[in-house]
Amino acid sequence: IAHGADATEPHPHQGVLPPYEGPPARPDLTADDLLLLAEGKPVLKQVQTASGNDAAGRGIAVQDIHAVPATIWSQITDYATYPGKVQYVKECAVYEHTGEIWKVRFVIGAPLINIEYYIDHVYRPDEGYMTWRLDYTRHSDFDDTVGFWRVDPLPDRPGWSRVYYSVDV
Repeated sequence: IAHGADATEPHPHQGVLPPYEGPPARPDLTADDLLLLAEGKPVLKQVQTASGNDAAGRGIAVQDIHAVPATIWSQITDYATYPGKVQYVKECAVYEHTGEIWKVRFVIGAPLINIEYYIDHVYRPDEGYMTWRLDYTRHSDFDDTVGFWRVDPLPDRPGWSRVYYSVDV
């Protein structure tokens, strides 16, 4: 849903989707999901959200990765490398970073299509998560988006972590 991104203008609203407050809950995993993870495969789910907006939905990805949380967080927060590392990301840059707040501009798309948006992250790696929502002080092409990263060490597999990524659009 394009509205014409503009870093000098505020977003037309202050949020339609409910933001994550505090540590996000781990998505429920079925026995089949756990089997996929044990085989080294990702678990991908799409669910309808309870936002009251029929056009809204949530995507969830879960993957077990052979790395400790600090290594994974260093990759998640290395925004400058997203182009070329994350499919469809054309541009990505931090425009403000103060303590646990990271504000990042993204441009995603395919040939002839660009979507520009501004994300306000709350980064709490010591608690195992990062949440985000639009930076409503800037006008994004998305009407709204919220989501989270969660990184948990796997006690039964030293040196491994379970990574959760969830996004509502």
